[in-house]
Amino acid sequence: MKNRYLKNSYFAFVLFTFLLMAFKEDNVVKSQDLDKLIGTWVWKESSGGFTGQLTTPSTAGYIKTIKFKKNGIYKIYKNGKLNGKMRFTLAHGTSIYKKGKVSIIKYKDIRYFVNTNDLITESYEFGGEDTLIISEECYDCFTHIFIRQK
Repeated sequence: MKNRYLKNSYFAFVLFTFLLMAFKEDNVVKSQDLDKLIGTWVWKESSGGFTGQLTTPSTAGYIKTIKFKKNGIYKIYKNGKLNGKMRFTLAHGTSIYKKGKVSIIKYKDIRYFVNTNDLITESYEFGGEDTLIISEECYDCFTHIFIRQK
């Protein structure tokens, strides 16, 4: 009886420790991503949609800038004018584009994007120190490339 109790206790301890370590490692990654994401990013180009079109500031006729703040606020500007503001959080999740876990931005208060209360998620990755690639997580949507403002 004692051996069985000890065996189950040991198993529970190992499982708890493993889960705790996995959770802690996940938070470290998010913290590092947050530090890299914080700042102002200038739109370079967007591609996608049903036709696979490529749009740039010169073809669109406007400049878009996004800003991620350390307090979890995201702002988007069009030609220097504030065009939207919302809260964001970072997570790891699944993507329609890649297998395995990817870095995800979750936006709250997203009436800027859609007229519903749905939560919008976008996957993101860094293309070096100064390039941010954001992909809308929906079919026939767009991938946006931004350059860090110095």
